[in-house]
Amino acid sequence: MRERIRISVSFLLLTVYLLTFSAQKVLADEVSISQEEKEIVNSLDETENTVTDEMTVYFIRDSVSYGSLRRIWATCNENAIASISSGGHCVFTVKTGPNIINVVQERTPAGFYLLTYRPGEKIYLLYDYVKGIITPVEEYIGEVLVKGTKYEPLLENTRPSDAYEYSIFNPGVFKIENMKIAKETLSPDSENAVITFIRPDTLAGSIPFGIWSEDGYLGTLIKQTYFQVKVKPGKHFFIAKSTRFSVLEAEVEAGKNYYIKLDVKGGWTMANAKLLPIKLETDETLQAWLKKSVLITYDQNNEASAELELIIDKAKVVIEEVLDKVASGEIETGKLLLDDVR
Repeated sequence: MRERIRISVSFLLLTVYLLTFSAQKVLADEVSISQEEKEIVNSLDETENTVTDEMTVYFIRDSVSYGSLRRIWATCNENAIASISSGGHCVFTVKTGPNIINVVQERTPAGFYLLTYRPGEKIYLLYDYVKGIITPVEEYIGEVLVKGTKYEPLLENTRPSDAYEYSIFNPGVFKIENMKIAKETLSPDSENAVITFIRPDTLAGSIPFGIWSEDGYLGTLIKQTYFQVKVKPGKHFFIAKSTRFSVLEAEVEAGKNYYIKLDVKGGWTMANAKLLPIKLETDETLQAWLKKSVLITYDQNNEASAELELIIDKAKVVIEEVLDKVASGEIETGKLLLDDVR
C-alpha cells in the first residue's frame, strides 16, 4: 500500500513538472512571437514615417461588359505607360508634380485627371469606361478594387501619349472653371489693339477649348461665348489644340479691333477646332453671332487659378516647340492681316 502511494506521489510530481515545463515553453514561444510581431509593426511604422519623394499611383479600370474587348492606354504626362484591359490595373510611381493622368483609346483622349504632387502618399484612381472619367477613391475602396482586378505590367518601352498636349491646352477638361461673365467690353487705345475670340457654333458645344498666345493662356470658350484681349501692335501667334494644332498668325496695329472665330467641326474620332480670321465682309454675320453669345473673361483670382497655373507652366514648354515648328514650316498657320480690321 505504501509502495502504491509512493508511486502515485512520484507520478503526480512528474505530471506537475511536465505541465510546468510545457507551460513555461508555451509562454516562452508566446513571448518570442509577440516580440517578432512587435519588430514587424515597428518596422512598418518606421516605413510609414519615412519621408520619400515618391508618390505611388494605382490606376484601375472598372470591369463592365461594354467595351470589354477593347484595351486602353493609361498615360502619365507625355507617355503611355500601360495597356489596360477591362477589369485590370497598373501601379506606378512619380517623383514630381503636378502630373497629367489620361486615358487614350485608338489615339482618342478619353479620361482626364490632374494629379497634384503629394510625396509619400498612395493614390487610387478609378476609370469609369462608360462615362469616360477618372475618379480618385478612398484607400480602402482602392485596395478592394486592386485585389479584384488583374495586374497589368508597365510597358518596357513607353510610347508618346496622344492626350497630353490636348489636355494641357484645354484645361476645361479637368473641370477647371476659370472664366466668368465680363462686365464690360474692351476698347482699343493708342497703345493696344483689341482681339475678340468668338465661338458661335454649337457642335460639341460643351467641350471647352482653350486659346493661347506666344505669352501663355488667354481663355477658354464653349458654344456661343466670346472673350477679348488687349495686345500690343505687331505680330502675334494664337494657338488652339484638338486633333492637331491650329496656329493663327496675326499682324495688328494699335487702336483697332480684330475678330477671330474658333471654328469647331466634327472629326474622325473627336471634334476638331481651328482658329480663323473673321473678314470684314462678313460683318453682318459677326454682329448676329455677338448678339447670340455671352461675353466672358479670364478670372485670374478664383479658386481654380492655382491649378491652372500648374498647367500653364507645362503648356509654355510646348508652345515654344510649336513656334519652332511654325518657323521651320512643319506647322502651317492661318493669317489675320491688317486688312481684317474694324
